[in-house]
Amino acid sequence: MENYNIPLFALNDKRDFLKLLQNKRNETKAKINLIPFDCVEYWKFDEIEGNLKHETNGFFKIQSLISQNEENPIQLIINQPEHGILGLIITEVNQVLYCLVQMKIEPGNKDIIQISPTVQATESNYKRVHKGKKVKYIDYFLNGTSQMVYKQLQSEQGAKFFEKRNWNIIVEIDSANIKSESENHYWLSLSLIIDLLKEDNIINMDLRSIISCLKLPKKYKLEHSKNESWSKSYFSNSYNNENYQVIKNNLNKKKARPKKTELSSLNVALQNNWYYDNYSIYSNHNKEFCVKFIEVTIQNREISSWSQPIVADNIEKLNCFIIKKIDGIYHYLIQYCNEIGITSSAEIGPTLHNVPVKNLPNFFTDLIASGKEIFSSKLSEEGGRFYQMENKYVIIEIPEEIEIELPDSHDWATLYTLKKLLEESSNVNIEARSLLSTFNWREIGYEEN
Repeated sequence: MENYNIPLFALNDKRDFLKLLQNKRNETKAKINLIPFDCVEYWKFDEIEGNLKHETNGFFKIQSLISQNEENPIQLIINQPEHGILGLIITEVNQVLYCLVQMKIEPGNKDIIQISPTVQATESNYKRVHKGKKVKYIDYFLNGTSQMVYKQLQSEQGAKFFEKRNWNIIVEIDSANIKSESENHYWLSLSLIIDLLKEDNIINMDLRSIISCLKLPKKYKLEHSKNESWSKSYFSNSYNNENYQVIKNNLNKKKARPKKTELSSLNVALQNNWYYDNYSIYSNHNKEFCVKFIEVTIQNREISSWSQPIVADNIEKLNCFIIKKIDGIYHYLIQYCNEIGITSSAEIGPTLHNVPVKNLPNFFTDLIASGKEIFSSKLSEEGGRFYQMENKYVIIEIPEEIEIELPDSHDWATLYTLKKLLEESSNVNIEARSLLSTFNWREIGYEEN
């Protein structure tokens, strides 16, 4: 089915869409090769501080970050202060919500192409600092005339970026007013996107982030009675308002703690157990951050060939939410996470946050045995900065009768609370948002005919 030259796929078109995606992956002509730094164009080590940076001073820098972590007090960090745009156009067709997404090529992606938002662009990209092509559909997010559904700065990986945030933007536009600007853009129904999250490495991190921020408007006729336990967790009521205030107050107290990190020059790291050998910047004490260098040739990009640094982390992590009913209401077991690169001293993360898969705590394996797996998938992190980086994302429901003695670092939060916290900047981290994006809206009455 065509919608003003933009193909449209609903949930029952999943097989056709997966076939189309695989064909695109097979047809894509892309070469990504690891190269020595001597062959990287336009990037250099700053003569004074030694920071790895682009000659324009744009894009990002690799620097040191000094913390009070006893095991790794000096770490590398990506410093990219500009705010990119992660923009999603949505529309309504016959009471079904559709999202305009793209099959986007990123050099660090598993399987090279993943599904991204309508627009996924750094400030350098959409301002065309690199003299590239105009970003498709960018005007809908810059012209100020679109119907704004959501706009907020949200954080990225706090263990890899220094205070990095991007604009997460959702605009609603009548599909009749959207003309095709690219053969790589498609209308996908919300339910199809949620279903595709069950597949490994298809929905990219940026689309997951935006979907997590979405709240369906009343016109979609959501039903409080569809699943009472989820309805009580999602819709506004006195219990949820009280839960929000408790979690918000606890989060604010932890955010108010002084940050104990200091951004410094790359030379500091290279003098303290970090090494550079022309092929990588690495440490024998930290296997989770290694800078490599790649040469990229890809068709249908703003720039078709370039070389760049990219960060590798070969230790697969687990991010897991434990959920349970408390007095018949679904709650998420959240964790207050303090990562070296976030803007404050705390953000809300999942129950288990970036725990190495091969080093899971004993209590968690016991909970798995007693619980039911609601969601499990391997999902990629951002392919423009990270090389072949995927992590395991899981949601486990445990029986209501199981009691967990909570440490100060954890709390029980309803879905309403988490959605309301997402109305503000930097409350809920990217790993938690990835898991929240998997919520099945049919639980509260959203149906696709």
